[in-house]
Amino acid sequence: MILVLRNDKPFAYDVKEDDLTHYPSDLGYDFIATGDIKLKMDNDSNYIYPLDYLDAEQAEIVKKKTASMKRRLREKAGVKFKLGRKNYVVNTDSVSQNKIASTLVALKEGLKDKVSWKMQNGEFVELDASQFASLAQAVFDYVQDGFSEEAAAVQ
Repeated sequence: MILVLRNDKPFAYDVKEDDLTHYPSDLGYDFIATGDIKLKMDNDSNYIYPLDYLDAEQAEIVKKKTASMKRRLREKAGVKFKLGRKNYVVNTDSVSQNKIASTLVALKEGLKDKVSWKMQNGEFVELDASQFASLAQAVFDYVQDGFSEEAAAVQ
């Protein structure tokens, strides 16, 4: 079962995939597996919004997984970071978060004075420990805001 988020509305497609698998799409949609929810059509062959026909348990599944999908999409988008007069976008996916955390530790331990960090546009920027700590804080705050939004949506 695949859930498609389109214009902030979830639509469920009946296919067999592992639960919580994410699929980026060149159509601008993202997919996530949801369980046993089937897409229904009305008499004019229009898809019916799932929450209009799901039972309470299924509706709760869609609500939670939609919130999770929105958070994942947000997390993959990156966060804006201003350095001097220039704005950059910093990657915020889980791999980037791990690299940022380990680099921050290395800088705080004095293993390096500065690092060259690759921004989302491919440009390298040299950052000292203080600047990198600001970058790490921006990423942390951005990711945590996404989790807070997800938590609020499912409560």
